[in-house]
Amino acid sequence: MLSWLSDEGFDVLVIVCPLRNEMPSELQIARAAAIYPQFIVCGHDGIVRHNLPKDSAILSGMSGTRVREFATLLEEENGKDQRADELLGVLRTFCPDVLIETLLHIEQNFKPRTLLAEYVFMTRAMTLLRADLHKIVDTIDVFSSKAHKVERYGVTDGLAMSETEEAMLMARADVLIGIQPAESQEIERLAPTRKVVTVGVDFDVKESVLALPPKPVVLLVASGNPMNVKGLQDFLRYSWPFVRREVPQAELRVVGDVGASVDFAPEGVHILGRVESLDDAYADARVVINPTIAGTGLKIKTVEALSHLRPVVTFPAGVDGVAEAALSYCRVATDWYAFACEVAHVLSAPQDATQLERRSRVLVDCFSAKAVYAPLKRVLDEI
Repeated sequence: MLSWLSDEGFDVLVIVCPLRNEMPSELQIARAAAIYPQFIVCGHDGIVRHNLPKDSAILSGMSGTRVREFATLLEEENGKDQRADELLGVLRTFCPDVLIETLLHIEQNFKPRTLLAEYVFMTRAMTLLRADLHKIVDTIDVFSSKAHKVERYGVTDGLAMSETEEAMLMARADVLIGIQPAESQEIERLAPTRKVVTVGVDFDVKESVLALPPKPVVLLVASGNPMNVKGLQDFLRYSWPFVRREVPQAELRVVGDVGASVDFAPEGVHILGRVESLDDAYADARVVINPTIAGTGLKIKTVEALSHLRPVVTFPAGVDGVAEAALSYCRVATDWYAFACEVAHVLSAPQDATQLERRSRVLVDCFSAKAVYAPLKRVLDEI
């Protein structure tokens, strides 16, 4: 989205406030700064790292500024009740006082027309920003739906909230972005007076068609969040033994931090962790799995696998928000036995270059930046 905004001629200033335990390395910051001409990292420790010119007015006079405590200005009441304190803690974790101080300083010096924030937690700062600043929130997830979509499976990330709480946060924005149509409908119900648009994620489809490899390799690419961990563990317990029985040479390659949850890798399972090239990992795979049984938002790993022209086996939650034209390349199971059968079938089924070429043409149209961000462009053109 940021690249698309730049290509459209917008003057983009990127501000990142990592969580305390997720501060990127200096090398990672340097790599990001090489991509984004105006890049700022606001740390919880009060240190602001940036790639702006020394004579830039954006951060002029900021060095040595004392960070204020904004609880009083924001009328935040500690001790009101346990749940209110829990929500305040989440908001302050994602949007700490040091970030608000930085935003207020940048607002005065950068004179932005639009603020695009990721997640509703970032709305903590919005009531202190000027009224004529157009405020857009890219929701990513509808957190009030986590209780019935995710937590009933015994998985939690501590970010679920009530509809009343989420509606209060959403009301601080002018425009709300839903990452897929079903969630946009939920947002419209929660924030009926706000403009809501659906904007997914674009991907570059690998148009240089690669033939599926002959080796029966199954690929899982995932982070270590609780939903992914449960999905992998259940797949290994309930599906993998059947897959190996049907396709004895089958190999499962687990890429990403999710692999750290595996204490003992069964036969045929290789825990790779983070790899240098995801392109190579997908190129070597015959089928990609997304075994997360529940979740919110758009299933990015499903879309990413499709963009590499690989068939995907998943549960219904794994195709939430996937464009209708792309669904035919996903095999959707409703239980672990069916999941195993689908994986074994794809590993054994022949594929030819003609099928991959057809798949490529369809997916290029689905995942192009022009198509994906068209609704956002209409909103920005109106501002």
